[in-house]
This record gives sequence, structure tokens and C-alpha cells, in this order.
Amino acid sequence: MPGKETYTIAFDGHERSYDLQVPLSYDHESPIPLVLDFHGYTSDNWQQAFISGFADKSEDEGFAVAWPDGFGLSKSWNAGDFCCGQAQSQGLDDVGLAKAIVAQISAAMCIDPKRVYATGISNGGALSHRLACEAADIFAAIAPVAYPLDFDPLSQCQPSRPIGVMHLHGLNDPIVPYGGGLTSVAVVDSFAYWAQVNGCTDTAEVSYAKGNSQCETHDSCDAGVEVTLCSINGGHVLYTNLDSVPLADLAWNFLSSYTLP
Repeated sequence: MPGKETYTIAFDGHERSYDLQVPLSYDHESPIPLVLDFHGYTSDNWQQAFISGFADKSEDEGFAVAWPDGFGLSKSWNAGDFCCGQAQSQGLDDVGLAKAIVAQISAAMCIDPKRVYATGISNGGALSHRLACEAADIFAAIAPVAYPLDFDPLSQCQPSRPIGVMHLHGLNDPIVPYGGGLTSVAVVDSFAYWAQVNGCTDTAEVSYAKGNSQCETHDSCDAGVEVTLCSINGGHVLYTNLDSVPLADLAWNFLSSYTLP
């Protein structure tokens, strides 16, 4: 089973697909973590596997990673109130799809059910936020890239438990502006809401800095979770950025510190 293969899953009247990479160290007996890594709008799972850095991290750290493929010609996800494409306009249950993919993979191999995580960029980042809001019983933590919470109002996000969130966003993002736009809230407002809903009582402190990029973290939150915002010197496709911040390293270090209660 180690290696990368494509799988299909029937869900909600559609046949969907995902690529799954299992590290060479997998022994079929020891439970390993699983990361779902979602591509952006009009991209695809192959491109996401190529750019996100999680393919290499999977081998280096010994976890499985799945790259689901979005819906329709636009390759979209229903991430909330605005984003994106056919998936959003048709109200597809992409939270349910993500849970079904986790279940299918878990039935086929030895996955640690307490160490399942979500990440992704743009539309896929927005879906990662939604999974934290609506599937915190399945996902232990999230690390969305280049999209804030996609709800209006944000209070629609009511996770079933405190959940660790690391949001990474480009300061100069022209597609999903850092300061917000017609179809996205300001990144700092999304950050503040996650701190509020997770019961954080402290002032965020700088937890990482490189060049003109830095992460700020609330670490006094309910159930010991943390809420982090990484403001990166870069644009929208943030895996390549002006300060060479290693997003996959930051994200995995954050995600892997969490297990479901």
C-alpha cells in the first residue's frame, strides 16, 4: 500500500476522487496520522500535491496525506457563504464528503482516529475552516492557507469543542485580500473570532518571525488549544513567498501537536 494511488468514492449522488499517499515507513500495524490537503478553486489535487509541500512531509514524518479533487469543471468546494463555484451554488455537502473520505481511508488502513487534520489553500483553506466549525469530532486541528472563515456572520461557526487553528495568509494577497473584500472578511477578524470561540483570554504574542513575516499565537485558550495567525510576506499562492517561510513545516508542527480528546 505505501506509495501514491487514486481512489474513488460515491457520495451525495456523485462519484468523487482523491489521491492518497502512504509513506514508505507504513507497516500496516502501527496507527499513523492522516492529513487532508485541499486544493484551491479551479486548481486540482495534482497541483496541490505538487505545491503544498505535504508530499515530502508525509515521507519525512510518517503520516498519510490525501488530496481530494473538487467538484465540476471549476474544481470547487462548498466552503460557506461565498466560496466557491458550483459546489457552493449547489450547496454540496463537502463537510460530509471529507468525513466520508476519512472513513474510507480508515477502513482500508491503520489510521489513528485521534490524529486526523485538514489543510488547504484558498477555496481549500476556506473548507478547512468549515471542517473545524462543523466536524471537530473528526479533525483534531486545521491549518488553512489564504482564506479566512467563509461565514456571514462569523457566529455561524460553532465548533463542538475547542480546536487548534493556524491560519496562514499573504500580506499582499490580491485574490483574497488580507484586509478583506466583498466576499471575504478581514483576516484579523477571522483570527479574532477563532480566539473568541475557543475561549482565548490572552493577548496574542509573536511565536515565529522571519524577515517581514511573523506568526502571532493565543496560547491561553479552552482545553489547551492555540489559535495562530501567520502573516506572510507574499501573495496568494503562498507556498512560495518572499521570506521563504516553510509553510508545510509550520503547519505540520502545529497540526501534529494535537490529538482529539
